Amino acid sequence: MIAVLLAALAVAPTESVPRRYAVVIGVNEPGRPGQSPLSYADDDAARFFAFFSVVSRDAALLSLLDDETQKLYPEAVAVAELPEEERVLARVDALFERIRADNRDGHETEFYFVYSGHGFVDDHGEGHLAMRGGTLSRTELYERIIQRSPAKVNHLIIDACDAYFVVNSRGDEDIEALLEKRALEFLARQTLENFPNTGAVLSTASKAESHEWSEIRAGVFSHGVRSALVGAADADQDGRVSYTELEAFVLAAISGVQHADANRAVYVRAPKIDRLRPVIDLRGADRMARLHLAAPVAGRVALADEQGRRYADLHKASGYPLALALLPGRRYFVRLDDLEYAVPSDLRDVQLAQLKGGPPRMAARGAIEDAFARGLFKVPYGPALVDGFRLGQDQRTDLVVAPPRAGSSALTIAKWGTAGAAVVAGGVAVGTFLAADSAHERFRSASSFDEETRADADVRRWDSATNVALGAAISFGVTAGILFVVDAVTE
Repeated sequence: MIAVLLAALAVAPTESVPRRYAVVIGVNEPGRPGQSPLSYADDDAARFFAFFSVVSRDAALLSLLDDETQKLYPEAVAVAELPEEERVLARVDALFERIRADNRDGHETEFYFVYSGHGFVDDHGEGHLAMRGGTLSRTELYERIIQRSPAKVNHLIIDACDAYFVVNSRGDEDIEALLEKRALEFLARQTLENFPNTGAVLSTASKAESHEWSEIRAGVFSHGVRSALVGAADADQDGRVSYTELEAFVLAAISGVQHADANRAVYVRAPKIDRLRPVIDLRGADRMARLHLAAPVAGRVALADEQGRRYADLHKASGYPLALALLPGRRYFVRLDDLEYAVPSDLRDVQLAQLKGGPPRMAARGAIEDAFARGLFKVPYGPALVDGFRLGQDQRTDLVVAPPRAGSSALTIAKWGTAGAAVVAGGVAVGTFLAADSAHERFRSASSFDEETRADADVRRWDSATNVALGAAISFGVTAGILFVVDAVTE
């Protein structure tokens, strides 16, 4: 019988790993007059490219790397091309040919379009992404890239300040009507309705200074997305990062930022053809090592390599194990609270608990960096927070079916209802946090093993409840903010 079972397992079909292809673009220069040049869009592109060059069959990098970035990422210099529209389209076409060949051979395929840089909306309501010497319009993005993609699934990851949702009114009646229509279309998620095989992860920050963090030489949103992709967002530890996990992770990561210009919205939408399709499946990333954080590990975690290049950040909640995928050929240093751990570069699986901690070397510098450091990754992330986030998603107003018009009672009820729900969930989170803090005190002052055991159980229960309430509060809060913006834009 055992022999039969082993034989059956030997011939059982295994889940195939998708063949991935990626185009990564980073543009520091402004897209139009009046925009300030960015400093780290090229760094973001180099880091995204390093990741996708490992997890993909082929990845293209289109970015004019500045001198400092060339020093930090010498491996990217040899492959980087100028981020000009025709070069981008040519590289896309070349990858599409490879995808078609894979499709003919029966392979499952995925295509990633990753962009860091400036975005804006012109006077006709057309969105643009800055390119060297020009722009790529939203129409061109969809008609010349997404619509023509032969991949089974497409993923858009776009970090663009002055994104197309953020516009300046000129007071013209026709423009006002167009802006109202575009705002509602954006919130109703109509743009991607015609592309059910395409998912999107978009930032919608409006200012460059809210977009970049000099200590890590990266965009705040892009750094959060990369941290999520390498496994920091994999709350259920199935080896896949879902769109919901990524959204909850990034929103939790930025929810505590106190800098005046750091508030930003995040737009995440899974492919309609498969809502459960992950943004990335790390199970087939055999070239990457794994750093394992055991269930009891909790706190702020930061990773950097031997060159000082920041790799990932997270605030891990206790009670669940986590594995972070590491790029090959690098030695990493992990900062956890007040200790730093060196991760050997020659091991495939590393347990943090087996490493010896020492004095930290990673430190923030400057006023804005300190503000970000106090706020970024302030909220603990884990399965309970994701559960609360999903709860908020399930209960909040559905904007897709019938977007409310300005001044309507539906819009008023929706915006104040979701705002009230966010306040209530936040109040619950405060209450459970205080209860957890009290349980922590009882645990520390316990005089017997039985008291310590009961207090520890209370700590775990209240910590879990706090994370659920925080997740729901974040979800409701984002929806309420969007509805208030719609009301302001369309009134």
